[in-house]
Amino acid sequence: MALSELTSMGSVIITLGSKIQTLGGEWYKPSGAWASFPRQLEHLRRKHLDLVSNLSRHVMLQESCDPKLIDQMLYVRSLLESEVSKLKTQKRARCSGCFPKLSLIPFPEPVLRSVQGVITMFDGLIATFRPREDIPRSVLRASPRLIQQMAPPLPKDSRHVHYEVLESGVCQALEDPSKPAVILLHGDGGQGKTVAARNIAAYYREKAKAPAPAASGEESFSFEHVAFVECGPEADSAAKHFEVLRDMGIEGEVSPGEEQGTYGRGGDVSIRHQLAGLLKDKAVLIILDDVCDTDILQSFVDLFGTGVKCLVTTQDESLWLDSYMIEMTVGPDDARRILASHVGLPGQVIPFHLKAGAVEKRGLCRPDHVKFGWLRIGIVDLVDSMREIADRLDSHRELDRKLSRSLNGLGFRAERWVVIWADQGSAVVLGDIQEIADRLIDETEAHPLALATLANAISTRRASDIQEWVDAERDVLKLLHYVEETAPNLNKKYPRTFWASMKVCVGSMPEEAQKLLLLAAMCEGPSVPEEVLRIMCESTKLLGGAAFNKLRNDLEQKSLVVIETQVLPWADAISQLTQRRWSLHRLQKQFLRHEMSQEAEAFAAMFLGESGGDDTDALDSEDAKLFKVLCALYFEKSLAKRAAAKWGISFKNFSERRRLAIEPLAWLIQNHSDQSSYLMARKVLLEYICNEQAEDKDVARLLRMPRSAAATCWALETMWWITEQATVGAEEQSVLAALVHLLGEGVDRNSREKALRVLTEAEIVNLYTQQALATRVFNFLASEEDNKARIVDFPFALDALVRCILKDDAVASPELQAHAAVTVAIVARANATQTKRKTVEFPGVLGGLVKLLNKDEAPHAQQCAASALAYLSVNVGEHNNRRIAQYPYALSGLVNLLFKDQSPGAQMWAAWALTNLSVEEKNRRDIVDFPYALPRFVRLLGKDESPDVQKWCASALAMLALDEQCNRKIAEFPDALAALVNLLYKDKALQVQTWAAWALSNLSADPQTMAQISKFPDAVRRIKELTLQP
Repeated sequence: MALSELTSMGSVIITLGSKIQTLGGEWYKPSGAWASFPRQLEHLRRKHLDLVSNLSRHVMLQESCDPKLIDQMLYVRSLLESEVSKLKTQKRARCSGCFPKLSLIPFPEPVLRSVQGVITMFDGLIATFRPREDIPRSVLRASPRLIQQMAPPLPKDSRHVHYEVLESGVCQALEDPSKPAVILLHGDGGQGKTVAARNIAAYYREKAKAPAPAASGEESFSFEHVAFVECGPEADSAAKHFEVLRDMGIEGEVSPGEEQGTYGRGGDVSIRHQLAGLLKDKAVLIILDDVCDTDILQSFVDLFGTGVKCLVTTQDESLWLDSYMIEMTVGPDDARRILASHVGLPGQVIPFHLKAGAVEKRGLCRPDHVKFGWLRIGIVDLVDSMREIADRLDSHRELDRKLSRSLNGLGFRAERWVVIWADQGSAVVLGDIQEIADRLIDETEAHPLALATLANAISTRRASDIQEWVDAERDVLKLLHYVEETAPNLNKKYPRTFWASMKVCVGSMPEEAQKLLLLAAMCEGPSVPEEVLRIMCESTKLLGGAAFNKLRNDLEQKSLVVIETQVLPWADAISQLTQRRWSLHRLQKQFLRHEMSQEAEAFAAMFLGESGGDDTDALDSEDAKLFKVLCALYFEKSLAKRAAAKWGISFKNFSERRRLAIEPLAWLIQNHSDQSSYLMARKVLLEYICNEQAEDKDVARLLRMPRSAAATCWALETMWWITEQATVGAEEQSVLAALVHLLGEGVDRNSREKALRVLTEAEIVNLYTQQALATRVFNFLASEEDNKARIVDFPFALDALVRCILKDDAVASPELQAHAAVTVAIVARANATQTKRKTVEFPGVLGGLVKLLNKDEAPHAQQCAASALAYLSVNVGEHNNRRIAQYPYALSGLVNLLFKDQSPGAQMWAAWALTNLSVEEKNRRDIVDFPYALPRFVRLLGKDESPDVQKWCASALAMLALDEQCNRKIAEFPDALAALVNLLYKDKALQVQTWAAWALSNLSADPQTMAQISKFPDAVRRIKELTLQP
């Protein structure tokens, strides 16, 4: 068996395990084996991803698989298939009503052991791989939910020091459920809070991918998702919420009520609602870096579920009262390792004694000099020089004749310095570098950022040369003395030691490097795309391409900028799309803007065309427009206002949200190899920034270009979400035509299937990724009322969506199916009855949704299908309503969702759909008589943690009670009346109480039922109050 077939069988085993997990929730007795099964299944899933990743990045040391492995996989597959079959038989027996009192069964331990055996097998296979040299090691994701990224996106810098004691304390606080949700890591600027936070984020991301067993044998604690958010002084809460939402994966859904916003509406409300849903009942770690005020933290805390933990780095220890506070401290050992790592000493260790190398040979006609402490020693000849050394250092002590053996014979600084002559005219110097390093640490007050910057004054190629250390110490001492005199002019949180070290570092840099660093410091926000800086440099002829790359590497090597290579959200496993982003510490920006203010103003004047010379006020070319718009968009606020006023563009267009929206388009302009996509992306970007609206025909052209299609879809969706406006429309139908083309419609079936047959599995996954992005654009286009009818009437549009819902091959994505179902749901919300009827009557719509409704291994897709059926069953006429209820497996799928206690959203939509179907009289008895429908309605009335579920179950009972026969069955069902009466007194939403009152009011039409209701104290009065409300 080929290794690829072995991994395919692994996928089948994971799918079967998921089915057992879903079906067995209501059949297995609680036990340790059953409790451990979901964890082991998730562990297997991660191991399978690692194996697939290694297949693309490595080669096997062995040429073929062991036949025993094949036999083991076949055995596990047959065992799981048998268990799934048994569970389905149990489910059918219950649904048919033949065995209403089936008892719980024990979970078979051989199933658990078989899964553990496959995990062990995968571990063994991974161990037989070795790296391939012909392809990059990094494996990129196809989308946030299709192919998970194999490496944490945070940069791993070997120079970063782990604060082991502090990081261990933070992790203990994060994992302790008794600690507050907010962990506050506070300290002065430059203390290393961000480095520690990034280390912690990388640790938990690695742990989530491959959780290690704890000492007790159980799996250790891990978070399902880790989000790292850079905040800063000007952070926009909606933009930061969207970053987390995008990182976790935007799930297609429709909000159940207008008060909560609908999918695709955009703006703060929709983002907050969607993010709150993702954070509910999940173990998520959100790291907010450099938080400056409580507003941004409050906006996140309001959305937290029970499993969310938040690590906050800040300079304000009183930022959040309900928090567990940890002070950022740097011990002597940490400080030494910081200095050593940035200087380039191996092992992050400063050695005690190092040989510094030979001193220059002296000439016979003139004296040479050697720096010695604070002295300069003239070299005349061997004997005179030794005598002169002794006289200068300590005139009261006799120099030991055996200098080479007695290093402590010298007085002044003799414990650190000694000169030993090797031969005539040359010498070597031995010194204690560790003591010099300790003095530097003391002089800089162990400030990590100051130490990292100061390290640039010591050449990494000469890190063992003690003279380098002496020069650095002397220069810092001089500057610290100067700072003491000018300290009143500095900010209190602007450490004098950091100022001095930056002065030493920047002063030693070439002028071009200083300009590039200043340009990055003039930009707003925590980070800026490298391409923006490159365009600014090239447009002003400040730097060429080769010089830019060289200086970028130098600045990164000196730790003056952090350059993070990010995997683009729309990237796929083949194209491997990335983007570099530059970030500077806030203290570094303050220093550069303060100390180089004149250069910064000259920069601004040059960029804004205020420096004289040629008149650059007019936006005379597309490249000039692009350059100036990027300046206004990314420069700090005061410069951005000047640029907006000068060029007559509304300043509201320049904000963090706007930057986030255009960055996919900005990425498209970074590569001129595809001139057509570059020109069109530039045009769309300028239209959006200057006019707040892009031309449909231009966007459609970008969507039709293979290189730019995914990025354009992502940009359109981002613009919609965070700016609360439709960037494109569907009036000209060019965008709809481009989206339909992306989904593969408009091509005859034989050609389409022939094209798919020649694609590899990875290429098919990437194709589905692009189609998932296209369906998400369909989602927000359909949110506009006028576009609903256009989508229904447009040739092949519904065909494309139905085909996406029906995709069921091995690599098909539930995400693609879910978003296609959401589009159908949004279209079904149309006010026009004709549009709704066309949708429900379109061939394949009902079949696809019902098939998705019964796809237990994709719970989110099930929820989206239920929402579509809920809207399709409203105002579509008696015939279509009845048609939905009678469609094979439709009622069974909806009732099955009522059992999904782990998914309240699915229960709510299923109850809503059943409520709408019960509007039709002929459907009421079918619903009441359906096995387990009525018991689930009554049971869910007591689900106090889910008011929406209670509301729609009560409304379903209210509609069903209008039928006389159904009325009696509901009234006679045990605890039904008690559960409804109980809702009248609940301190819940008014709608829950109102629907419960209407259900009881309809049930009271029967005199016997009315008599039973009257027995509950004050029930009749509450029913009248609630049903008489306007």
